[in-house]
Amino acid sequence: MILEDLFTNMAAMRQMVPGLESNLTFADLNPSALTARKRVTDLIGTSLYASIISNKTTAPEPFQAMCMAIANFVARQHLVFDTISRRKDNIDVYKYELEEMERAYMDNYFSSMDTLMRLLSTATPSDNQENNQENNQNNAQSSWEDTRLAKMVKNLPIQDAARFDELYPIDLSYLFFFRTVPLQREIYEDNLAGIYAKVAALPESDDRTQLQNRLDRITARWTVALAMTRFDILEFPAVIKNLFSDSKASRSGQTVQQRLLQMSEDLMALCRSDLESLQMQLDSDSSLNISTRTSFNEPDDNIYLMP
Repeated sequence: MILEDLFTNMAAMRQMVPGLESNLTFADLNPSALTARKRVTDLIGTSLYASIISNKTTAPEPFQAMCMAIANFVARQHLVFDTISRRKDNIDVYKYELEEMERAYMDNYFSSMDTLMRLLSTATPSDNQENNQENNQNNAQSSWEDTRLAKMVKNLPIQDAARFDELYPIDLSYLFFFRTVPLQREIYEDNLAGIYAKVAALPESDDRTQLQNRLDRITARWTVALAMTRFDILEFPAVIKNLFSDSKASRSGQTVQQRLLQMSEDLMALCRSDLESLQMQLDSDSSLNISTRTSFNEPDDNIYLMP
């Protein structure tokens, strides 16, 4: 079973999951573990998932982060079935308690996956080359380069979470950055590739660097705006998620979803405005525009411009 590959026993799993019932077994949680494993392998791939498990002794940090992520996601998935079981036993479960537990489990999941994505994507082949066992760790981590997201991000203007965080604050979340890689590719290929090509064709100078930074900032904002229309609010880093707390939404008379869509529209409007300004600057730098209001007739002109 899935959980037996990650934990020696239920006691080891309970150390990573607060509030997990002591009478549960791996068999009870296996249906939820199937969903959890799919959630993880969708991001890192099945081969890297297996590699992390096989190298758990020589590379303990990625393994522990993955175990923490899967354990908390399993607990969150099982929470619904546990609630139904409690009601059958006439044990009351309050809605706010259930929501807080779900939020806590998902926060733990996202935090652990963020750590895992950081460890995998920032590992270098030269790390920890003291003995053969540590070389095995490097081989496992370097296989990140073979994953779908790692290949996809190489062809995009913003290629790492640190750069994205400079352009738009995301709490340096590697998980959020890689989750939005398909969105960034959609925006880049459908709308911005031509403008990036124009900027790249300019002579190397401080002005070109400034234009590049402006264009990258538009890409980052546009990516976040698109994510706001497609992601669940729980999937956003805290710096964004806190903008849409229930208390702030109630004070504004809007639901959380309404506030999310409103901010998405505001970001999109800002992107359109910045993109139009940048396009005008590119056009003015690459062509000579003559205005008849500032062109004066000369005595030797063959054609006179009449007012």
